[in-house]
Amino acid sequence: MSARKDATHQDDRPPLQVKGFRPFLCGLGADLTGDQIWFLTLAWSATRAGGPDTASLVIAAGTVPRMFLMLWMGAWVDRVGAWRVAQTAQIARVLVMGVIVVLAALWHPGVLLLAVLALVFGVADAARLPAAGAIPGILLPEGSRVRGQGLVQVAARVAAIISGPVAGFALAAGGLTAAAAVNLILFSVALLCFRPLRSHVGQQHHTGEKPPSVRSGLTYVRGNRPVLLVLCVATCLNLALLGPLNIGLVLRSDSQNWSPSMLGIVTGVFGAASVLGALVSSRLRTPKHPLSVGIAWMLLTSLSISALGLLTSPSGTAVAVAVTGIALGPTTALLMGFIQTATPRPYMGRVMALTSFSTFGLTPVAISGFGFLAAGINLSAAFLVTGVSVGVVALVSLCMPSLRNARNVSNEEREEKEVSEQ
Repeated sequence: MSARKDATHQDDRPPLQVKGFRPFLCGLGADLTGDQIWFLTLAWSATRAGGPDTASLVIAAGTVPRMFLMLWMGAWVDRVGAWRVAQTAQIARVLVMGVIVVLAALWHPGVLLLAVLALVFGVADAARLPAAGAIPGILLPEGSRVRGQGLVQVAARVAAIISGPVAGFALAAGGLTAAAAVNLILFSVALLCFRPLRSHVGQQHHTGEKPPSVRSGLTYVRGNRPVLLVLCVATCLNLALLGPLNIGLVLRSDSQNWSPSMLGIVTGVFGAASVLGALVSSRLRTPKHPLSVGIAWMLLTSLSISALGLLTSPSGTAVAVAVTGIALGPTTALLMGFIQTATPRPYMGRVMALTSFSTFGLTPVAISGFGFLAAGINLSAAFLVTGVSVGVVALVSLCMPSLRNARNVSNEEREEKEVSEQ
């Protein structure tokens, strides 16, 4: 009994007290900042080389392969280990940035070369996303994963805020060469920060006669009803929110003749609020029924998105996006924390590949879908439709006992259940 109490107490440690999590968080922050600087730099360079249409094709060369390869890379994470895949992908990213620095210093890379570099970077990114996503689930004890996801969100939100100004300053100072040099430094920092994680994360040891595959991962998710439903809820949330918070605010600014600075203030409010929401979630202790609490925060998100359809002034829009940013923190942390706790380590890479796919792979679908919706009806109605859709998904989820009453199950309890069933 005392051993069980000690383990439980250890599981409640703050994430920053877990060995290896601090360097992981620092490396992740540098990695995410460089990632967003790269896509901004790529769009800028491709536009200068061939215009907006060319820029779209070049960016597609980097994002489309990433979307299709992500699930297979998740299986590779479970096969050889999250740390090894993350570091291999990071080395590839460092090499790509090094090549760009040299080439850009000698001459201006053409469209074809930019597309090839974007393709190589996209393949490496497809491996990095599920690998980096799986590391917190392996590194942190069960009781720390919700708060750990909150800190991961803090790193992501801060990276999103600072990447734009850093990219702009680098491009103004030295064009593609300077921006790639900044990324070379950031990716090298991430590589060094991830290096000591090997002793904490360890290597993957899959069980069974067959190596991990995409098919077996999908079979596992289909058989684990709570994980499957939470993945569906998270995917619906991402599809509904990515459009309004990206192209939706730009369309609102255009329709109401806001100044560019006013749009910048509104988006800045969302960025600051999302950081605050992530900080709030990093202080949360895991509730008894985490999904019920997370879905309740999701209902607040649906109300704030719906309000964007009714509030057209900059001040009203700023209030609505602030509430959205704050509510998204606990929502995401509780949902992701549950997924990582409910997923056994041998399947962590494939499950995190699915979550990365819903977050990053479906972004073009979500943004273009909202644009078509706004053009087909009107912008205010599009906000209302997406907000109500989130609310409907949340209410339906609360009506499902398997979600409403779900609780985090530790590895120890899972093993005891498996032994009793045998």
